[in-house]
Amino acid sequence: NDFITTADELITKIADQIENSDPTGNKDIDLNGGILVINDERGTFIINRQTPAKEVWLSSPISGPYHFFLNDDGKWITKNATLLEDVLDREFSIHI
Repeated sequence: NDFITTADELITKIADQIENSDPTGNKDIDLNGGILVINDERGTFIINRQTPAKEVWLSSPISGPYHFFLNDDGKWITKNATLLEDVLDREFSIHI
C-alpha cells in the first residue's frame, strides 16, 4: 500500500530528525509499528498513521491533536491549512 509506505517513511524521518536534534538524550523516542512516541519534559507526543483515513495523526501536549493528509503538492496538511512541517518546527525545532 502506497499510503502505508509513504506514512512510515515520514514517521521514520521525523523520529530520526528528533533523535539527531537531541544529542543529550533528553527525549525518550520509541518507534514501533508505525507509531512514534516521544516523551520529554513537556509531556508525551504521539505520531501515527491512520490507514483507513489516509492521514497521519499527531497528538501534542502543547498544541493538541492534528490530522494531516497528503495534498496534491506533496505537503502534509490539515483541513485548516496547518502544515505538519510548521508544527514540527515549532514544537521540536526540526525540518522535514
